[in-house]
Amino acid sequence: MTATRVVELKTEDLGWPFEGGSQFRVGPRGSYRTVKADPFPGYGHDPMLVREMAERVENAFAVGFLPTYYVLHHEAEERTNGHANRAFDYDGRKKPYPWEPWIVLSGKRIPPHPAMTRYLVAHEYGHVVQWWIEHQRGIEDQAQTTFDHEYVKMRPGASFEYGARNWHREVGELIANDFRICVTGIESEFWPHEGFEHPLKLDVIRGFWARMKEEFAFRPAVQVAQGPGVCNEKSGEKKAA
Repeated sequence: MTATRVVELKTEDLGWPFEGGSQFRVGPRGSYRTVKADPFPGYGHDPMLVREMAERVENAFAVGFLPTYYVLHHEAEERTNGHANRAFDYDGRKKPYPWEPWIVLSGKRIPPHPAMTRYLVAHEYGHVVQWWIEHQRGIEDQAQTTFDHEYVKMRPGASFEYGARNWHREVGELIANDFRICVTGIESEFWPHEGFEHPLKLDVIRGFWARMKEEFAFRPAVQVAQGPGVCNEKSGEKKAA
């Protein structure tokens, strides 16, 4: 159930190592990651709304490796709104390796607007959907996949670079927001990609996502085993919003 995959992390869950500052632990057992967090008391996203939106986006495009949603009550140190990540299981498995995803929703110093919650859950889930499509196509984990390069051709001007003032051009972020709008329809008026056409105005983008859903949306008859602790390796990647 989605409710069991929404985890709130509050002040009492902060870790305080002797070096490195305050941090939360997220991710699967045996392969957790740390999220450095501002110790300033903050507010998390409404967990009930997160559950509702998680069910909505997962029903819109089902995947075989479902994410855990971490709702932080402190702001992540990098100041982004959230991120998606995953860990791979390399133990005795054949390529493409299975993996376990998670989504972090950063807290803020003031309560997040519900529209931000709706947008953020759908956007971060879009990264998970991209990874699932790549898994189904047998694409190995790498910084720039053939999926990314295929998408750049449909989104001229897209970049593989992150950093200051590059987020709106980064291809993975365009993919996630095109997915959010074309597949889930959530907060479709919010299009934070200056210089790029809104996806609903582009037949090529709308048609692409219709095909992706038809070809790669998860079918229960071929369910992929997944659950806490499935993955125990350090490898993974992070997509921020």
